[in-house]
Amino acid sequence: MAPLLAAAVGALYLNHLDRVGFGNAFYSGATWAGTRSAKAWLFGAIDPGATVTVDKPPLSTWLMTLSARVFGFSGASTLVPQVLMGVVSVAAVYAIVRRLTDWRAALPSAVCMALLPANVLIYRYNNPDAVMNLCLLAAAAASLRLVRRPAWPWALLAGSAVGLAFLAKMLEGLIAAPAFALLVLLGGQEPLRRRAARVGAAAAAALATGGSYVLLLQIWPANLRPYLGESATNSFLDLVIGYNGLARIVGRSTPSASAGNTESWWQRLGPEGGPGPFRLFTGEFALESSWILLPATAALLWVLWRRRGLPRDDLARAVALSMATWLFTHALVISLMRGIVHPYYTSALAAPAAILLGLGVDAARKNRLPAPGRLTVASVVLLQGAWEVSLYARGGWDGATRWAALLAVATVVVAAALLVVPSRWWSNVTLVSAFVVALAPAGYAVATIDSPHGGVNPVLQQGAPPVAGTVLTLRAKDRPTTYSPEFIATLRSEGTPWAAAVRGSYEAANLEVQARVPVMPIGGFHGTDATPALPAFLDAVRRGQVRYYVIVPEPSPTRAATQPVAPRWWGGPAAAMQNTWRISEWARTHYDAITMFGTSVYDLS
Repeated sequence: MAPLLAAAVGALYLNHLDRVGFGNAFYSGATWAGTRSAKAWLFGAIDPGATVTVDKPPLSTWLMTLSARVFGFSGASTLVPQVLMGVVSVAAVYAIVRRLTDWRAALPSAVCMALLPANVLIYRYNNPDAVMNLCLLAAAAASLRLVRRPAWPWALLAGSAVGLAFLAKMLEGLIAAPAFALLVLLGGQEPLRRRAARVGAAAAAALATGGSYVLLLQIWPANLRPYLGESATNSFLDLVIGYNGLARIVGRSTPSASAGNTESWWQRLGPEGGPGPFRLFTGEFALESSWILLPATAALLWVLWRRRGLPRDDLARAVALSMATWLFTHALVISLMRGIVHPYYTSALAAPAAILLGLGVDAARKNRLPAPGRLTVASVVLLQGAWEVSLYARGGWDGATRWAALLAVATVVVAAALLVVPSRWWSNVTLVSAFVVALAPAGYAVATIDSPHGGVNPVLQQGAPPVAGTVLTLRAKDRPTTYSPEFIATLRSEGTPWAAAVRGSYEAANLEVQARVPVMPIGGFHGTDATPALPAFLDAVRRGQVRYYVIVPEPSPTRAATQPVAPRWWGGPAAAMQNTWRISEWARTHYDAITMFGTSVYDLS
């Protein structure tokens, strides 16, 4: 069963993968740079000259670069590793549930994991979420083995996997760590002191694995490595606590999903995609991951009720509580984030929710219920079906209405069957209802695969106009600039260390991916990093190391001068933004802007 499942998921995720192109050019550019420079690969730098890094640790780009070195740099060599991670993640969910129950409960869990729209999106994209999710699943599997067969290697493996998750997305990779500790402490049969020692060993392994990169940055002279992108002080600690930490929680800039005012009942629950307890049920967040939240919660409550009164180390209950801790902690953090947040972050909810679904199916299937219990299960199925139909009603794409009608009929039929079937058929009908829930997002999964994606914030139907319930503001970085073949040929003819320079590491990476030439990023992702310093840039120009300065919209000098002097995760120091503005102002005052094949540049020669 597992090989067939893996093959089916792989075929699904590979379908129309060419429509994604290079995915997020920000990470694709760092991948290309890594194929040209070992230093750029080691630190995850945007350009082969190692000017500035991406805004995350380099684990994801390490893997993509290795693929690109073996198979050559292309969209496929960049994205296929993400597909493989998705296949392994689905197989891991199947294996975990199968180990606890049987294949009948494991299969709908795996289907749910594979078809959740957030997963279909992220396992066909090159953002670091795919590798983080896989690492967390590896930690969950190792923790489960540690409970069943206590041994120090399993503790070290679980901790190391959490450390690798940290090297993928920093603090987000640590959110699930308490859930794995809870699993060991609740489900283990060893004495408490022994269980605590296992958890301590796992924590030490996580610290050693995640801290290895931090140690590398500490011992490597700062002036000999690239600037750490989006850090205010070129410090990894600042990046962890600031831009990728507190800034995401307390707010630094507007979320990717903007507020919208419509008459839809679901939008009256709260701001459209804004922070609050209902964020995951509004806008793009709802379309990507809300499909599984009610079934997972119902499954948790059912498992806890059926296994009440059992010994403390009951394994199914311990796993359910562990997965619930992972699911709801992550959901709470995403819901309350006031800073930069993207709907695809919710892919991290898929694995614990899918495992809970499998545990709930197993508990329900093995227990024939009296009439009140049947009514409760049927009511949950109807409520879930109504929610799923409402999600299709927001779609606005061809076929959404047909999917909604099919789902409505299936939900009503299954709910009726749960009420009237004889007890001997109860197990089969319960299993069918689980598959209806798991297959419900299939329409959005297919629509997502059929839609091209690009930029830093992929959404389910990136090419479609916003519709009611999915009010999104697609920024410039979500519509990457396309350069003309003639301009690219001109850059390729240059023999300088950097064929061009441009404000913002995203635009630099985008140009690198298209032209396959080194491009100097000015100012990091948002153009607000104080790198390169103006004297260093002027020196590079005098040495003939940079040929063109590509003109993109710049912050006004008034805005640059009035930024508050504070840690940049509270708004950005004036010096950083002013440095970027001074470089562009120097180019403007010393050179005349020219248009080369549709692109405005300063010729610095």
